[in-house]
Amino acid sequence: MKQLNQLLLNHVCLCMLASTEDHSDCDCFAVAVLTHGDDGVLYGTDATISIENFLAPIKNCESLAGKPKIFIFQVGRLCVVTCFSCC
Repeated sequence: MKQLNQLLLNHVCLCMLASTEDHSDCDCFAVAVLTHGDDGVLYGTDATISIENFLAPIKNCESLAGKPKIFIFQVGRLCVVTCFSCC
């Protein structure tokens, strides 16, 4: 079984950890990721993760429901800004 690159794993763990915290006093959530990637995929040194899988923990965070969630991905030559707002 292939292991995730430590840096990529750290980013995933940070998103998962952030999704378990209480954000009731926050107005929004923002995260920026600088890496390499391709059509919907983030690259680590020896592994990849889909952007959807990367975002899933935050999108399902109850204390962020109805609040803006801003994700900025600087991926190689492509800069994608994705915003999710759950009502």
